[in-house]
Amino acid sequence: MPVIITYDVERTTSTIHTEVKNAMKDLGYSDHVPINSGGNVKLPNTTLVKENATPEQATTALQDVCKKKSATLEKYIALTFTYENGRVKDFN
Repeated sequence: MPVIITYDVERTTSTIHTEVKNAMKDLGYSDHVPINSGGNVKLPNTTLVKENATPEQATTALQDVCKKKSATLEKYIALTFTYENGRVKDFN
């Protein structure tokens, strides 16, 4: 089941948000989800998804990345979710 995680990190440098996001993407997280009409929709800046992960795995990955990047994790939430027929409903 896919997991979605959204988070805030303290802005300690001008690039910290990008560094954390890119490190999570290197672990297989994505900032896009498929939609029913085809294509993908981009998620908000600090929201990521990963197939076949648990909220606990996403939390651990984010905490590890923040530690490696010396980023201060302010808050986060990680949840499982389901797609309808493998895609997110359109936002229209």
